[in-house]
Amino acid sequence: MILLTTIDRFVSTTAEVRYRSFSQLKVAYRVAPIVIIVSLLSSTHMLVFYGSYPSCTAQSGTYAIIYSVHLTIWTGATATRMTTEQRRTQKTESQLIVMMLSQANLSSCFNLIRIALYAYFVLTTTVPKSNYHRTVDGLLL
Repeated sequence: MILLTTIDRFVSTTAEVRYRSFSQLKVAYRVAPIVIIVSLLSSTHMLVFYGSYPSCTAQSGTYAIIYSVHLTIWTGATATRMTTEQRRTQKTESQLIVMMLSQANLSSCFNLIRIALYAYFVLTTTVPKSNYHRTVDGLLL
């Protein structure tokens, strides 16, 4: 949804009339259900391969690596660049862009932290841990 927001902000503030025509409510009503369905279908593997006891994490082994790749692809950071033409738009459009970039950057930072923590958990699944270490890992997770 953040990616769709980024695209919507771009097409609503561009000088190209052809692109601005995509920034309509009827387009959002058509695209949002598709994104939701694809997201739900792409995450159904977690119903089968996710362990629920003692903690809700991916099963260790091959699935943990596959899940790490899945997590990186679906929640990885996206970069957005502004052109000089966009910087010359009206004040309201500039504020929308700043708001969208702030939201995308903050979301990207949180997602990168989550990816790094999950990579750490996957890489240390075979390392023996003390109760304290497991408690800290649970808190971070």
